[in-house]
Amino acid sequence: MKKKSLILIMAIATLFVSCNDAIDIKQDGQVTNPQEIFRNSTDIERGVIGIYSVLPGETEIAFTSTFTDELGIGIDNGGQGLRDGEYGFFMQPGNSYALSIWTSYYGAINRINRMINSTDELIAKLQGVNNADANAERKRLQKSKGDLIVLRAYSHYKLFAYFTPDYTNPSGFAIMKLDFLQTDDYTVELGRSTVKEIKDFIISDLDDASTLYSQAAVPFSSSYYVTQGMIDAIKTKLYSMVGEYDKVITFGDAVISNPSTQLANATQYKDYFDDKEISKEIIFQLKRVRGGESVASAWYSIDVSEDGSPFYEVGRSLYNEIDKLDPTQTGSAYSTSRGDVRYGVNILSGSKVATDYATITQTDYQNDDVLLIGKYKGRPSQSLPLQNNIPIFRAADIYLAMAEARAAQGALVYSGNDIEDLLDPAVATQTVEGILVYLKFNRITNTAILARPNITSSQSAWKAILDARRVEFAFEGHRYLDMKRLGIKAGSTGFDRYSKDCS
Repeated sequence: MKKKSLILIMAIATLFVSCNDAIDIKQDGQVTNPQEIFRNSTDIERGVIGIYSVLPGETEIAFTSTFTDELGIGIDNGGQGLRDGEYGFFMQPGNSYALSIWTSYYGAINRINRMINSTDELIAKLQGVNNADANAERKRLQKSKGDLIVLRAYSHYKLFAYFTPDYTNPSGFAIMKLDFLQTDDYTVELGRSTVKEIKDFIISDLDDASTLYSQAAVPFSSSYYVTQGMIDAIKTKLYSMVGEYDKVITFGDAVISNPSTQLANATQYKDYFDDKEISKEIIFQLKRVRGGESVASAWYSIDVSEDGSPFYEVGRSLYNEIDKLDPTQTGSAYSTSRGDVRYGVNILSGSKVATDYATITQTDYQNDDVLLIGKYKGRPSQSLPLQNNIPIFRAADIYLAMAEARAAQGALVYSGNDIEDLLDPAVATQTVEGILVYLKFNRITNTAILARPNITSSQSAWKAILDARRVEFAFEGHRYLDMKRLGIKAGSTGFDRYSKDCS
């Protein structure tokens, strides 16, 4: 018996050694030491570019469109959104969208903190070295560290937006703050910080980044990367969430005073969503390349067309709001001659509009009211039929954040009689009405449809802002957070999905 027991123990020991050998195998060329990976400013810059690719813009768009009132069931739906309940506004524990947003941003923060640590080590090595090459290297490292800090702040800002129950309660719970280098000690328990702690941390990171940029004196490149405009945009949106509206105006003005981040006109707006480069409107966007995420795969299986197996379509309630943008054609069939370009951007050519949708049968409604999503049309010429860049911050978002501030301040309507006064942004940004008129003016090709909104009370002002955001940012991942932030103020009863889209 003793002999058998000894043999068994030796066998188990051998098994554990074998398992450890399998785990500890190091493949040829495998590098795990950060000091070997990040050796200089060029390596750090490459690492920063890698962070942009893991930010989950497409996940947020897919979640928001499915879980709110943006979608209807498509002609080729095979159970998408129905089996797991999101389309029915039912979110189970462990929901894949929530889990993906949580892990993607915290995963990005983990990588960012490791890269910040490596950058600090490289900067420390240059301490006391004063020559042209060292100074140039130091500036590039400072610029990259600034980029990393902004991306960390942005990631915390997005987590704060999704997972904080009440933005306006400074002592209420928010999210976990990760401002340190994580180790392999998995026994550490990290609790949730308060709203004030997270807000202050994000602002501190953004201020630190601005200081680093001033030291680096390295010019910003484009809307594909972090810029000072992105810093001011995050501050504007964060302050609008927590209700510090004077600061919304301050940092909103800083964004829109930049000549490169003005509202695009109707043609420029359409061009951007036709996947053309524009120099205005876009403050920050996620550049997507071959092999990356494909935003339109949230709604289509093959390509963006009626034959592309659309399993989702534009929800009727959203379509009705887009249909009102040109009141001279409201209720008519699909037309490319609409006076507001947002109709043609969101509703794909080839859509079938049943003008009698309210009275036809459910079967006829499904077959004859085919409202195809057109905001992202893919890149067929590049054999990328479902992929486009993802706009994160646009000038329109900042203008409408400033409208929220004006609503909170009670600056609702313009006292003058001439609507043309509101085509001057300096005048327009003083009131809710002015901002809504100015935004509309930059989206129309027919000035005859420009009109002043009907704002008679504080609640009607909030509703007008929420309604404007619904059509301006359809399918851009805003609706869920907009309703969370503004729904009660606007007197909303909740998401508004048309009854035949619920059958």
